[in-house]
Amino acid sequence: MDRYTLETELRKGAEVVKRKGNKCLVIDPYNKVRDVDCKTEDVNRYTMEYLTKIESFAKKFDVLVFIVAHPTKMYRDKEGQIEEPTMYNIKGGGEWYDASYHGILVHRNYEEKTVKAKILKVKFQNLGENGAEAHFKWDAASGCFIPHHDLVKKDDPMPWE
Repeated sequence: MDRYTLETELRKGAEVVKRKGNKCLVIDPYNKVRDVDCKTEDVNRYTMEYLTKIESFAKKFDVLVFIVAHPTKMYRDKEGQIEEPTMYNIKGGGEWYDASYHGILVHRNYEEKTVKAKILKVKFQNLGENGAEAHFKWDAASGCFIPHHDLVKKDDPMPWE
C-alpha cells in the first residue's frame, strides 16, 4: 500500500494526461490513497489539504476528478433500513461538503435490490439540481444499471432526459 499515495497517483495522472490526453482521473477508494506529505493529525485539516491538492491538479491539467469516498459505519433506522448517508458521513465530512463542487450519493437498498443516485451538492446551479435523484435496478448478467420506472411516475422524464 506504500506505493498508493496521493502524490504518486497525481504524478501518474499528470503523465497519462500529457502522454495519452486523458481528461478524467478516478481515485477509488479515497481512504486507500493516502496523502503522506500532510503532517497534521487533525482529520479536517488533512481532508481540506487533500481536496485542495486534487482541485489544483484538476485545474492545472483541465481534468475531471472523481473521488469515491465511502461513509463511516451506517446504522439502521426504526424500520430496520440502513440510513441514507450524506457527505457529512464521510470521515472529515464538513470539509467534503465545503470544498467539493459536486457530491453524488449512490445508495443501495439491499432488500429491494435497487440503487438510488442522488445529487447531494451542486456548486453551480446551471449544472444540476440539488436533491435530484434517479432509481435503478442492477442487472448482474450485463453489469448494467437499468432505470427502475416503478419508482418514477410514468410521464416524468428521467433526470438526464
